[in-house]
Amino acid sequence: MKTFSKILAFVLVGCLVLLLLLSCDKNKEYSKMALDYLEEKYDDKDFSVNSVTREGKTSGRYVVNAQSSDDKVSFDVFVYSSILISDGYSVTKANLNMNKLFDEVLNESNLKESVNSITWLRLFNEQDTDYSFVSVENPDQVASEDVENIYRVVLSEKLNLEEISNVIKTLSDALAENFKELKDVTYEFVLEGTTFNATLPVSVTLDKSSEEIKGFLQEKIDAQSGNEPTRNFYWQESDVVVITVEDETTLLETTEQPTNIKK
Repeated sequence: MKTFSKILAFVLVGCLVLLLLLSCDKNKEYSKMALDYLEEKYDDKDFSVNSVTREGKTSGRYVVNAQSSDDKVSFDVFVYSSILISDGYSVTKANLNMNKLFDEVLNESNLKESVNSITWLRLFNEQDTDYSFVSVENPDQVASEDVENIYRVVLSEKLNLEEISNVIKTLSDALAENFKELKDVTYEFVLEGTTFNATLPVSVTLDKSSEEIKGFLQEKIDAQSGNEPTRNFYWQESDVVVITVEDETTLLETTEQPTNIKK
């Protein structure tokens, strides 16, 4: 019995060692795929790999966390296969560069304590999934006039609704003044454990007081129902447009909503 137990333990250890070796080989393989891809795409830059993680038990992607040797920007690379790879370098770099301008606005407006973060561009092409990253041309040359929409301003969770409204009013006005092409901003805030994402056009907030903004937010919050951890709403939603085609019974109904996506 003891002999059998020793043999079983030896086999188990051998299997674990084999799995570890195979995992290391796979990590090296996908690490090399990512580096080859990056060096071909950004031929003027050098990159290194920080870590490799596999997502999914039987299939899925490898997430390679890489870093640019030139500017020390860390970012992820999604590797599905040798021909299906997407990287977040350019969008991460663009957001980091734009953060410098956002920080100036926050400092001038004395809002550093009220705003956790500002993200200009969302990372992923799809609104609600993370299959592939947004790509930005010339991320080192982004400027204030490139900002038409701000993907997310995350407010401090310590704020109440009145304070949130004051921050939104102050920051919206300051952003509109510094980013002349800005159309709308999505503000994320938390009240009573629920996360709200409110997309507000600056053309509207410029004409509203913080009290009016508070009233709008309260109205929208009260109208929300369900147990969703995150709820989204807009300042204005276009009325449904009903187009009646003569001599036809078909009605075409469309609802348009403002977008905060910058690609």
